[in-house]
Amino acid sequence: MSSPHPNLSVTLVNSTDFTVLPSEVIYRHSNDLISSTYSRSISEPIQPKASQLIKLRSDSSNHVLIIRKSGFRWKKERAEEETKPKKAKAMDFDEKTHLNLTPGETYEIITDPDNPPLPACAHDLISTEIIACLENGVPLHQVWSTTVEKLNPEVVGKRSKGDLYQVYKCDRKNWTEWYKPPSVVNLDPIVPIDSPYRVEVYWRALDRFPGGNADLHTFCVRFSSDDTVKAIKYSNWDGEHSRFSYVPPRLSQENFLESIGSLFSRYTGPKDSQFTNLDSHSRDSDEYDTEWSSIEVLVFSPLPWSTSNYRLFSSQKRSEIFTFLLVNKRLGDLLSRDELQHLFGFVVTGEPWIARFRLHQKGIFGNQWRMKYGKEDHIEPTAEQRALLDGFNSLVGIDRVNNFSDAGDGATPCKAAVELNQLSRYSPIETGSLLPYLQPLYFRNQERSNTLREEIQDYEEDEEDEED
Repeated sequence: MSSPHPNLSVTLVNSTDFTVLPSEVIYRHSNDLISSTYSRSISEPIQPKASQLIKLRSDSSNHVLIIRKSGFRWKKERAEEETKPKKAKAMDFDEKTHLNLTPGETYEIITDPDNPPLPACAHDLISTEIIACLENGVPLHQVWSTTVEKLNPEVVGKRSKGDLYQVYKCDRKNWTEWYKPPSVVNLDPIVPIDSPYRVEVYWRALDRFPGGNADLHTFCVRFSSDDTVKAIKYSNWDGEHSRFSYVPPRLSQENFLESIGSLFSRYTGPKDSQFTNLDSHSRDSDEYDTEWSSIEVLVFSPLPWSTSNYRLFSSQKRSEIFTFLLVNKRLGDLLSRDELQHLFGFVVTGEPWIARFRLHQKGIFGNQWRMKYGKEDHIEPTAEQRALLDGFNSLVGIDRVNNFSDAGDGATPCKAAVELNQLSRYSPIETGSLLPYLQPLYFRNQERSNTLREEIQDYEEDEEDEED
């Protein structure tokens, strides 16, 4: 295959230390004679310090190249009057990221010295802090400012809150990259008899773009051993976030603890497992009628005290217990080891809570998607796994995504959706648009936070070594 003629092509040079993906550089041209505009991504990734030849469609068109990778810009060496667009509105044209092309020229991608890209570990830490704010009920309009205040100064650097928002907000990942299942501790029975517990069930509809707009939902119902229940619905409609918490009237009037106990009593499968569910309905990302991306059942309870896991408790609790051990030793081991173990269970109640059960149904693409996304191994559920999940669907009143989100296609709302719609008419729904684009997984534990901070510290130390 012959190469494009140099007079009908331009060369892109990636002078950064990062790979530039095809979706991060858009080539657009317009032809005034036929009033048409054409856009497409570059053909393949541009590796660090590498180049790529871009073929132009016509020498008589207006050509614009747009870089969509946060923290990057075009290196500008021409006079300003040469780089101004011929036909472009000022609000649509940013000279850092938009470039008018001249056939035969070479254009260089560099990191933005005023707002350089964040390392991957910093992206993940910011996302973790945002999720922590959401879990702790921080008002949506305060989430970003609260997140920035909690970050180390080294992460923020000399950026303003707005600059940090710009360099982070376009970082979009598939939901599976954000999903971090909690570590499950094998304890019997699944639902404890002599300690508090809570059961959390999640229904997640992610990576959906019906009509070209993000339509993402997570619905969580928390059942607690103190006979209380709470539901939380969080949605992201094309970047517009909303959160609504309420007590489901129907569930609050039922003996749901008995129903939950009955469901788990019939389950004898593994304590930590996952199976998949094929989406054989949707034909493209614009489809309303999709399968749930993720359905998850989790059981949490306080971690029992033992000498092998004492480091997981707060320093205050450890200090209290070690003081008690010293006093008991001076009294001639007045209390036996078993008596002490039982007593410490009361001292540490409430921290930390650990997962003792997890069952996850992961939605995967069906055969109609395999040409585009490849084939992912399908894991059939066992009869017990299917029965447990179906039991919670029935208990809460959940059906397919389209029956819950009421997104379109005239689907009949399920019981949970009817109740949610009725309550939301008379109660305020918290909304907020000043949030980065983030998949609504929500309410995850923060066990990765310390690891991420260590990664950032290592990254900063490496940067200092390179400067020296």
